[in-house]
Amino acid sequence: MGTTTLGSAVAAVIEFVQGVTPVDITDGDVLHLNLLHDLGVDPDNTVKLVMALEQQFAITVPYTDAYQVYTIGEIARLVVDLAPQAEDITDEEDADH
Repeated sequence: MGTTTLGSAVAAVIEFVQGVTPVDITDGDVLHLNLLHDLGVDPDNTVKLVMALEQQFAITVPYTDAYQVYTIGEIARLVVDLAPQAEDITDEEDADH
């Protein structure tokens, strides 16, 4: 798997949310949308969302972190922070010198 970007994580969250709620979340600044209050994603579906993201991005979300994310942006940033990233090419160049 390549580098996980904020955009790819946001897209995955939106895809899941649109499968469980009829709310249109294609316009505006989606990062600040609250999963429960703005989008109607209940706690059970939030758990399912975390599990789906763990599988899709090959991550493990700590239990304590899973219950501290409330917005699309927070959960997407958590995915990016936990995802295995491709090695930075500048680090490889520095190692050669």
